[in-house]
Amino acid sequence: MVHQVFQLLALYLIYYLLIPGLILFTIWKIKKKGDFIKVIAMFKDGQDDKSSKLIRENKGKLRKFKVLLVVLILISIPALNLTSHLIQDVSMHRSRLYLSGETVFPGHFDLIDEKIGPSFDADEVLEKMDSGEEDWYLESIKGEVDLDQLTRYPGRMTVYKISGSFGRQERVVINYDFLSPLPFTRSLEFIIIEEEAFLEADNTVIYPMPPSMAAIS
Repeated sequence: MVHQVFQLLALYLIYYLLIPGLILFTIWKIKKKGDFIKVIAMFKDGQDDKSSKLIRENKGKLRKFKVLLVVLILISIPALNLTSHLIQDVSMHRSRLYLSGETVFPGHFDLIDEKIGPSFDADEVLEKMDSGEEDWYLESIKGEVDLDQLTRYPGRMTVYKISGSFGRQERVVINYDFLSPLPFTRSLEFIIIEEEAFLEADNTVIYPMPPSMAAIS
């Protein structure tokens, strides 16, 4: 439980502070260098060699910072998406309140029975749901949502099966992370009643919304 809390804290620090912080710091350095060059150029006295040399040096540094910014943006796209998925996955196992008779108590019980994915091949995931030994209620789910419409766009699919215990109904959760510059997830939560799946929650999570919103309620 404590390990889980620290893991989520570390991931959220990366997600909201480290990655965007590096980009914002680089943008600030570019602006600072650009303003410095303008000031030097403004007070440059004719063919002042010292000023010209200083301008050239700072223009070189400015170009390096611009290249660094492009590299950071390119790296941040997969890094943010990966971090978002990890936060979602850890949050699926988070501590919750459980019901026992008339008593509600906190506890850390991993209710994830089965998991398929993550995979960029949605057809493969759906095939495993349909052909596996476990009943994933795929036909019933298809009656609730149009999975073909969901998966027509490139993305990564993860499916969780949550056991029914501690006063909770059995559930199936489908998380679909769209291939996007910023984390963009659609989360579908189905409650299982008498061997039938019913859509209970349909959440769209887009950065900077917390990725944990794609976990079970």
